[in-house]
Amino acid sequence: MKMPDFCVYVHPSQLAVAIVALLVLCSNASAQSIVVIGDSGHGRECFSRAELAVSFNAADSSDVEVCSKALESMSLSLPDRAATLVNRGILQLSSGQFDAAKASYDAALRLVDDQGETHINIANIYVLQKRYQEAVQQYTKGIPLMARRQHIGFLNRGLAFEYMENFGAAQSDYERAIELAPEWVRAKKMLARVKLKLSGRS
Repeated sequence: MKMPDFCVYVHPSQLAVAIVALLVLCSNASAQSIVVIGDSGHGRECFSRAELAVSFNAADSSDVEVCSKALESMSLSLPDRAATLVNRGILQLSSGQFDAAKASYDAALRLVDDQGETHINIANIYVLQKRYQEAVQQYTKGIPLMARRQHIGFLNRGLAFEYMENFGAAQSDYERAIELAPEWVRAKKMLARVKLKLSGRS
């Protein structure tokens, strides 16, 4: 299925969108590396498959099964189990399983309730379901919990505001995303678009 652009996804709607899904590295993975290093081979594979799903907007039941097998491992630490649940949720969402993805994210929050990425990904589901106010609430919860990549939360929340036609709030969030990531071309394009909409109202 086609979905809003999680940095790389393409959405078939008239509004070009750029929602960003947030993969979660397991606790002992290097911040400079996308390679997950953990006790479970399935956990590493789960992350890799979720990363591919984000890049190519494709996942199937075998990808989800890898993550489910990882979750059966008793050796996963609590943070790693929560991370694997989030990554499984990304795979489920990529294959159109909205309810299953939400259940995975909710399970991750029950284990680690201060993981901003989980709130961001829940908000992404709400945007896809056109539940924009709920999306904004989840983005607002997630942004301050993120030690890194807050610019992604601001961009995604700005998009939710834009869908709600709250263009002033969208502009503020896009500007904040650019402050945090000055070279982010996508954010600059979205800011230019919303400024054009605002100028059309004056």
